[in-house]
Amino acid sequence: MRYYDSKGNLVEFDGLKSGHYGYNSEIMKLSDGSVYKKYFQEIEEENRILIEVFEFIKQLNNDHMVKLLERFYQAHNSIAAEDIKNHPEQYVIDAYTYEWVEKDDTNTFNMPIDYLTDNLRDLLLFADILSSYGLYMIDVKMENIVLNKSGMVLIDPDIYTFESEVSYKKFDVVDDDFKVKKWNRKAIIELFKSLCCMELKHLEEMKSAEIVINELFEEVSWAGKYDPSIVSKKLSGFKTPLEYARYATR
Repeated sequence: MRYYDSKGNLVEFDGLKSGHYGYNSEIMKLSDGSVYKKYFQEIEEENRILIEVFEFIKQLNNDHMVKLLERFYQAHNSIAAEDIKNHPEQYVIDAYTYEWVEKDDTNTFNMPIDYLTDNLRDLLLFADILSSYGLYMIDVKMENIVLNKSGMVLIDPDIYTFESEVSYKKFDVVDDDFKVKKWNRKAIIELFKSLCCMELKHLEEMKSAEIVINELFEEVSWAGKYDPSIVSKKLSGFKTPLEYARYATR
């Protein structure tokens, strides 16, 4: 398959071995350690990453967000290299590359307390950065975060959406002066609740896992502030979140 990159250079990705298939794309790890993600042809523009979102996230260079590398456009007779270079906004992205994020057997509940509280704090701060630029974090879920001993990394920002594009992307959001910040902070908190509940069930087969996690994050979203220090205070004195969970269900 031949593509133009963002500079109008012709690039070939022929001979790649089949990789992982998602609902909207095929994903393959390349020999240089990067990852090639190719959208299926039938995927509509609203379910592909927008050029302005791609370039914005690429320049952020944040440790908690996957590193985006290059975007590609399928080469055919109706597209000229100079058009891609000078007027990329006229075309939809057909594929892109990003740095591979290694996953290991890290379970938040077996890690020191700081692993949970530091990542929660940092991801909320990162969400605030995106909010300050009017970027909605859409589709934040367990499948779109990678855990390893170094931390937590968000992946698949394909349908993150700037405020001006919300109606185009067909998402309903709260209409108030702090709507983006509230949306993004809630997305991170809900992600942590789902992740912690799943990890706790995996370790303990704890029937009351949902209750424990809801109590841990209770009041975090009070008045829409999503204050991570509340979680830190509840975990204070425990070595691991698992120790806290066992104490909460004693």
